[in-house]
Amino acid sequence: LRQATNGAKSLDDLMRKLWQDFGRLNKGVPEGEIERLAAEIAGQDLSDFFIQFLHGTDDPHLEALLEKVGVDFHLRPAESSEDKGGSKAKKSAEVLEKRPDLGARLVSADDGLKIVNVFSGGATEQAGLAAGDILIALDGLRLNKATLSQLLSRYQIGEVVTVHAFRRDELMQFNLTLHAPPADTVELGLLPDVDQSTMARRQSWLGLN
Repeated sequence: LRQATNGAKSLDDLMRKLWQDFGRLNKGVPEGEIERLAAEIAGQDLSDFFIQFLHGTDDPHLEALLEKVGVDFHLRPAESSEDKGGSKAKKSAEVLEKRPDLGARLVSADDGLKIVNVFSGGATEQAGLAAGDILIALDGLRLNKATLSQLLSRYQIGEVVTVHAFRRDELMQFNLTLHAPPADTVELGLLPDVDQSTMARRQSWLGLN
């Protein structure tokens, strides 16, 4: 909703309107009313936006949208399971792209690493592992949070490793082909040498004017 003009409107205006018309009065919001109010506040038809990004499955075009306010957006592989993105990676893109990936989210467990999420099409899923399994060894070496990155650094993408894991009380063995890491972590930065109109849009977007 944010517009780069004086008297710009934003999501804040929509939330205030919803509170005044419905929340304050303890009334339910009718079907389609949020979309109608958003278009009214923005002063333009937003039906295509809602069809594509709310009712559909497309991701918003964040790279193009942020470029309009002088912000650089790009995706890179995560440096570790603790990397939440936002800032510049400490390691180069070349290094990150060569780091093998398991395709799962792991947390520490008493005996190893517990699989919390298995990513679709990833190495873990294709090997037959599942959420809830506890990884205890990689090629015969004990796995834990501290050793995972070090052990994976010994391998190349495409190599096959043997993983031992407990599924409930049963010890199981899996052959896992290491995949390239997905570029799924956002890195943001300010674009240099932006023109005055872009700077004005940025300040309006951030509420600085």
